[in-house]
Amino acid sequence: MRFQLSNAFPYLKPIVPEDDPALVMNLEAEDSPVMRPFFGGLLTSYVVDEGSHFTYVQERHLTTEDCTRAALHARALANLASSVSKTGVRCHPYGKIFALTFDGNFEATLMLLDEFWETLELHVGKELLAVAPTRDVLAVGPLEHAVESELRGVMERARGGDHALNEDLYHRSAGTWRVARSSR
Repeated sequence: MRFQLSNAFPYLKPIVPEDDPALVMNLEAEDSPVMRPFFGGLLTSYVVDEGSHFTYVQERHLTTEDCTRAALHARALANLASSVSKTGVRCHPYGKIFALTFDGNFEATLMLLDEFWETLELHVGKELLAVAPTRDVLAVGPLEHAVESELRGVMERARGGDHALNEDLYHRSAGTWRVARSSR
């Protein structure tokens, strides 16, 4: 596959705290990945699936393809929505919660698709609690059923998994996500 910005998907990443002891790599501005705040401790980055790996969309790609950040975001969301439409999202009930499975890479990123949540709310409830501890784990339950302990169990089982995001508990109400309980 050839890298094309029109094939980009949104991809959630955690905000790395300033005091994180991990090695810091300084990049030239044009080599920096394109990032956009989502909410809480999450950022939206953008990737293109090149078959064997994902390539992050970098600032230089926007310049090369004369694309704005807003246009990239809109295209990436449309690509995700199209993929969801083609393959579907499976809802697996576990007690009072549901594990959502999609493709093994973008489950957490489903949080960006408002139209998906509007449909899910019709079946699960208007107020939801959710966790997305890794890129491929997303679980949700209705607020009114006191599902926090079950969602915390999902986080425990996902701890140490690849592509960790965070251990926050999220609340969705009136079409908006917010952090219900922060792990930071």
